[in-house]
Amino acid sequence: MSSDLAKRLVEARRAAKFETVADAVRFLGVAYPTYAGHENGSSGFRAKTAELYARKFKVSLDWLLTGRGDMRGQGVVPAETELAGLPVVGNIQAGHWLETAFIDAEGEPEMLPVARDSRFPRARQYALRVVGDSMDLDYPDGSYVTCVDFADSGLGIVEGLTVHVERHRSHGQMVEITLKMIGRRAGGFLLIPRSSNPAYQPISFTGREDDIIVKGVVTGGWRQTAIPSK
Repeated sequence: MSSDLAKRLVEARRAAKFETVADAVRFLGVAYPTYAGHENGSSGFRAKTAELYARKFKVSLDWLLTGRGDMRGQGVVPAETELAGLPVVGNIQAGHWLETAFIDAEGEPEMLPVARDSRFPRARQYALRVVGDSMDLDYPDGSYVTCVDFADSGLGIVEGLTVHVERHRSHGQMVEITLKMIGRRAGGFLLIPRSSNPAYQPISFTGREDDIIVKGVVTGGWRQTAIPSK
């Protein structure tokens, strides 16, 4: 990728008041390695991704891509007309174990056509595709959940939250990515599957386990409605 393009991306990010790459990726909702590669020039990005960066950083797309014109000149998409979207960062499926090397694969994510949750203006937000029936009472197979990063959210672990959880085994080499609802129990919490399938059982959880990590809090669900043909 052109080093000039990478430099303009850095300039756009700083002009948008994001001092670090970590600040920007939390706002954009993209994987850190993906965006960092775009800034340091080690990997290129498509026009669709450039449009996303231009919209989010409020700069001219033509300036970002070519250096022509002013950074804030023609081509800046006003905030009120900005296209909404959250990146779909992967599938979430109880009982399915993956090698951790495949969890944060680089690449341009699918975008879910929903708006960011305004309650968390500076937090990383993202979407996950639901696979299977472990939470089918609330989020059926094939639907999506929108999430806010737990660490960014300022929220605590409280009863009633639905959370994106990672369970690790084999000394952290394998991970299960799952949705669960938090419930209370004596001495701690339960991670409860809201499922029609009795094979899924609650998991005891205190919040201090090294092998269970709350990654995100579910803020909503989304499913595309089929439109009948004539």
